[in-house]
Order: sequence, then structure tokens, then C-alpha cells
Amino acid sequence: MDLKSNVGMKPESDYFDSNFLESDTIMSKKIFILGHIPLLEDHPDYGKVKRHPGRWVLDQAIAVCRHTDFEVTVITLVKGASCDHMLTYNKVNIIYLKAQSRLRCWTLFTCDIIRLKNTIKNLTPSLLHVHGLEDAYGLAAYKLKIPKIITLQALYEDYNEKNPVATISAPKIIEYLERRVLNKTSQVIVKSRQFGNVVNQLYPKLDCTIIPNTITGTFLDPPVATKDPRRLAFVGTICERKGFHLVRQAIELIDSTKNPMELHIYGEGGSDDYVHREISAIEATGHRFYRHGQVSPISLRKGLAAVNILVAPSYGETFGNQVIEALLCYCHCIVTENTGMAENIEKYGNGTIVSQRNAEDLAEAILHQTELGIGEDLFEERSRARTLVLDDLGPRKIASLLNEQYERLLNN
Repeated sequence: MDLKSNVGMKPESDYFDSNFLESDTIMSKKIFILGHIPLLEDHPDYGKVKRHPGRWVLDQAIAVCRHTDFEVTVITLVKGASCDHMLTYNKVNIIYLKAQSRLRCWTLFTCDIIRLKNTIKNLTPSLLHVHGLEDAYGLAAYKLKIPKIITLQALYEDYNEKNPVATISAPKIIEYLERRVLNKTSQVIVKSRQFGNVVNQLYPKLDCTIIPNTITGTFLDPPVATKDPRRLAFVGTICERKGFHLVRQAIELIDSTKNPMELHIYGEGGSDDYVHREISAIEATGHRFYRHGQVSPISLRKGLAAVNILVAPSYGETFGNQVIEALLCYCHCIVTENTGMAENIEKYGNGTIVSQRNAEDLAEAILHQTELGIGEDLFEERSRARTLVLDDLGPRKIASLLNEQYERLLNN
């Protein structure tokens, strides 16, 4: 189905007319996927609006479109967009809605929740797949009498127990809304067994089905010689929860004259104060570092192809896309215990699991791995891990798992 871009649509409109999704054949199985996706090049604001680079929602939508008989539409809110916009990408219909609010808690703006509801109602999907409850997507779906399933990205309630917020704030409001939705839900999708256990501790009656993110695109086949044993990478937002300060502390513990390291940082900064403090401290260590910022998937893969070790001391990753990307690029991954990332290392190999919030353990693991170098035996181990990931997270397999849940939901 070819879907014309709706460049001229007024952003103030409350809904899209159903004629925008007309096709030559009537599809009885239409799934609408709600969640954040990147701006694609055909969007008029491409390159002008800062947007999270994560592609997992879009990648799953493409997999479902290719390997099931569902017609797939993704609806996403865009903060700072100049207009609403529609396009088709790999046969997936995409509706970008201009978010009306520019506030910090912009995705809970009432106007955007109403616009999402009206848009969905007028396009009459068979079912909804909602990614995350921390945004307007979950609340809009909650109010609609359409079969729906939720993929939980994280639990704000669990997160804020570790990072308590004393006053009424956006996170506290999100916690309240999250509890309200989950207490009236019977089944959710989670991305790892570890996170499913966390969810069931707080919501024992929930049935958690594990469906991880899928992989797409071309992954490079680097020869062993391209990897410098002392070249490290950090991928993700430069912030406390991702453990960037632990990377800095670990590097401080490594003598730059005896073991000079080279750290490549891929991702945008979080708090300006945090970023300035940590980057300044890394500069003082004597080790080399490079900030690449937010890059495209292919640029990230090219960078990881030349890196020996991914350091990912995050506190609470429920899956860890950066670990999967690194394993596919033959990187050894150092991750923290009790996370979805550690579960991936236990499943696929080619990694080291260290204690949470422990820079000494992290430094020791880095030094041990750099001293091993990258011999033929280690490269074979990395190749086995890569093959396991490709077999386990391929688009056809993940689409089959999702299709099973969708069909069960429709039949019920």
C-alpha cells in the first residue's frame, strides 16, 4: 500500500481522516503500534528536531509487516515538530503527530492524549500494541475499547524506589498512572526474564511473555587485525543511570603510561553539569577519548567493528540493545549483574559480568580483557556468540512470537 505524505495537514487537527489509509484491498487485520521512533529522512523536520535514535519499535513493526499478514501502522509523537506528517517506510505506515506540549513531561500532555485517541478511533485498528506506559501512548490506549497489549520498557515504580523523589513530580505522576493501568491488565510483554521477575514482584497477577527486540540491517565482518585490544566503547546517554561515571572511575584506576586506553563515546549527554564534570575528569586521566555524539546505526556498527570492548555498567537495563549491537560486531561486553544485559551475556557468551556500582571490578575486567588481546581462539568465541544472536533475534523469529500474541488477543 502506497501512502502519500501528508505534508499539508494542519497540526491543530484532532484526528486523521480514515481516507489517508485507503488501499485497493480491505485489510481486516490492522495493528497500530504506539511508541517512539526516529525521524526518517522523508520527514520535513529531519535533522532539525532532536530525537531519540532508538529503532527497536520501528524494527519490530517492519518485522511484523514482512513476516505476518497484519497491516502495520506506527503512531508516534514528535516534540518540537513543525507539523503532522505521514509516510510509508518498508511497507509500514507511519503517522508522526506534532506534540502540542514542549514541557519536560510533554508526553503526558492532555491535548496529545486526546489527539492520539481520536486518531486511533477514526482509523479503526483491529488491535493496539503499546510500547511503554510512561507516555501518552499508554493512557490513550487505556481509554479505548480496542484489544491491546503492552510492551513494558521499564517500571518507573521500581526505578524510583532506588532513586526516590520526595515531592509530587512528573515521575510520581507516571508511577500513579502506571499502577492504574497495570492493575487492570492481565498480560504484558517484557524483553528479558530478569525484568519479568521485577514486574511480577510488584504485580504478581500479570502474565509476562518474554519477547526481546529484533535485529535488522547489515552487520560488518571485521578481520581480527582491525581491533585494537585497548580500544573501548561506551554507547548510550551520558548519565548516571547508564553508569558513565563508573567508566570514568575505572579508567582513572588504570595507569595511562603502562596501559593507555582509547575510549569512544557514542550518544548524547544528559545533565549538562554531569557531562561537564565527567568529561573533564576523563581528560585529566591521560587516556585518549573521542566523543562521536548520536550517530546512525551503520556509523555505530562501523565504530564498534574497530573496538575490542564495550563497557556498559548500567544500573537497570531491561534488555540492552547496545550489548546486542556490540556482540554482532565481535566486541567483548562488560556489563553489570542483575540486568537484562547480563542475561544476554549468560545466553550468548562473549562477555564479563561485574558487580553493580563497582569501578574496581570494572577496571579489573577491562585490564584482563586487554591483556588477553584478540587471538584466533577468542575470535572464534566471539563468532559463536554472534551466530547465536543472529539465530535468536532474527526478524522472522521475533515476528512469529509477536504474531502468536496478536492472534491470541484477537481470538479472545
